Amino acid sequence: MPATEFFFRYCDGKLTDESFNDAGNAFAERYYGDDGLYLSDYAEGFESLMYVAPESSHDFSKFSAILDSRLASGILTKSQAKARPWWRGW
Repeated sequence: MPATEFFFRYCDGKLTDESFNDAGNAFAERYYGDDGLYLSDYAEGFESLMYVAPESSHDFSKFSAILDSRLASGILTKSQAKARPWWRGW
């Protein structure tokens, strides 16, 4: 299922602080916040697709690897990181 469909079907089209646990919220704040690395990571991985390609053209596995790498890089303290990635709610 595409992420957009998931967000609209199960999250009312948005993510909030109730969507994640404490570690997920801490990561999201650091990664997507004002000084976060999300846009630079996205541009580096998908520059030719930014703002022009449909979601189906993006490689979810590749972006998942970017997220896992950022999580492992210490963007969170070890006590905040969990064995299961924060973005996997299942």
